[in-house]
Formats: sequence, structure tokens, C-alpha cells
Amino acid sequence: MKAVNLSFYKRKLTAISKQLFLEQGWPMPEGLRDPRKRDPLKFTLEDWQKAKRTGLDPKQTKALLRECWNISDSRESFEAALREKGFWLAHGDRRNFVAVSWKGETHSLSRACGVKVKELRSRLGDPHQLRSVDETKAFIGTLLTPKLKAWADEAHAKAKLASLTLQFQREQIVERHRKARAQMKDAQETRRIAEEQKRAARIPRGLRGLWGWISGKNRKIRQINEAEIGREQVRDRAERQALIQRQLAERRALQRTVVAVRSSQRATLETLFRDIAHAMSIGRVPETKERKPRTRHRDRQRGRDRDDGPEFNP
Repeated sequence: MKAVNLSFYKRKLTAISKQLFLEQGWPMPEGLRDPRKRDPLKFTLEDWQKAKRTGLDPKQTKALLRECWNISDSRESFEAALREKGFWLAHGDRRNFVAVSWKGETHSLSRACGVKVKELRSRLGDPHQLRSVDETKAFIGTLLTPKLKAWADEAHAKAKLASLTLQFQREQIVERHRKARAQMKDAQETRRIAEEQKRAARIPRGLRGLWGWISGKNRKIRQINEAEIGREQVRDRAERQALIQRQLAERRALQRTVVAVRSSQRATLETLFRDIAHAMSIGRVPETKERKPRTRHRDRQRGRDRDDGPEFNP
């Protein structure tokens, strides 16, 4: 058997087939559609965060708008296709038809779809019947703001649940650590009593004790016992310190988790608050001041009133 290297792997073949569907204007199967390119009002909080992280480049945006144009045959179907992808049809200031994304970005349909304005007018009708770009952004803002606020409430609820979970873990760790220290203390005390009894049994009593005091044997036994007591104290302190170090390591690991979770929650909420502020900002239609038409009479009068300086008579 011989292994053959396939230069066109399934991901590349999928991209090629998707490009063919877009170029030919065929209805694209659901399996080729990108779940990121859908209506943002149907997003979950995770979908919203993923869509913000993985933005579309200009080529993908053009391909997306061209796909909506190819699968539609009227203004209603085109608007519905755009709506599913997170775009709204609007009347531009310089161009007749534009698409406004849910982020407030404006895209020219004639450039993106590769069609002429005449063809756009024949399918979409009079562009002045559509909302302007500012009005469309305001409409998008009114739709997104409640959704973003709902996501903010959801993020708050998740943060509260995560805090309660971490608090429960902390209480469990504290209780377990206290129990472990108490058990070690009891075990060391029991062992100390047994070792004290063992050392006490070494000391002779009665006449043997008197002879040991005279011969100096008791002094040697006392020195041995004192050395053992010193070693046992060092051993007990080392055991307690090792237990403390293990417990501190566990507490520090939990604290790192707490800091990471709180940092992630804070970043999520700050991002949502910025998105809410952005949605509210695009949800306000800017006031346009009407410019007074300039007339020839006003220009002539302004020329008369202008001071040209002192007259010069040679």
C-alpha cells in the first residue's frame, strides 16, 4: 500500500465549493453556511462574543452580500436575506442603496454585489422609500439595546452563580483544612504521649535507679531522651509545615481561579457595557441643521457691506 498526499483536503474543498455556489448564484446549502453570519438578534451571549472576536474581512462581507443578492428576486426577499445575515437595507447619502451591518458599518450594494444601479433600482424600487443610513442605525440601536441589556443581566446572573460556586468551594476547603489540622494535632499528641511513656520506661527505679544515679547511667539515659525529644519536635514541626504548605498551595490555586473568573466576568461586562453604549449612540438620529440657500442678492449685499479699507486717490 502507498500513502498519497491529498493537496485538496476537505476544508479546502468545502471553501472551493462554497465559492462556486457564490459565483454561480446558486442557493447555498445549509451545511455551507457560516453560523457566525446570521441575525445577531438571535445570538446567545456566547455567539455574540464569538462574533465580535471573529470578524469578517471585506472579501467575506462582499461574498455575503452577493449571496443575498443572488438568492433573492425582489426587494422583500432581499431584505429578508440581508436580515438573516445581520444587515439592513437603507438609502445612502452618496449611493442609492447601501447595506448597514449590525455593527453600524455601511456597505455599497453596487460594489459588493457587482451590479449596476439600474439593476438595483429595477429589483429594489425607489431608494427614497427606504430609511436613511442614520435612521437605519437608530433602528438597529433600538433593536440591539434591549438584547444587549438582557445579555448583561445574563452575564450578571452567571457571575453571581460563579461567585456562589467559588464561595462554596472556599468554604469546603476551609472546613477540610481545619479538619486535617485537627486530625494531625490529635495524632501528634497521641504519638507524643506514647513516646513519653516509652522514654519514662527507660529510667530505672528503686535501687536500680539509685545505682544508675551513682554510676552515671541515668545521665546517659536523660541525654538520649532529650535528643529524642528534640528530633521528635523537629519532626512534628516539619509535618505541620508540610501540611500548611499543601493547604496554602490549594488555597492559592483557588485564589488564582477566583481572580481569573472575576477578571473574565469584568471584561465581559465591560465589553457589554461598551456595546450597549455604542448601540445607544447609533440609536440616536443626529440632528441635521438646514442650511439656508445662498441667493445672489445676499452675495451682492455682503459684497457691499464688506469694508475694503480706505480709498486711495493718487
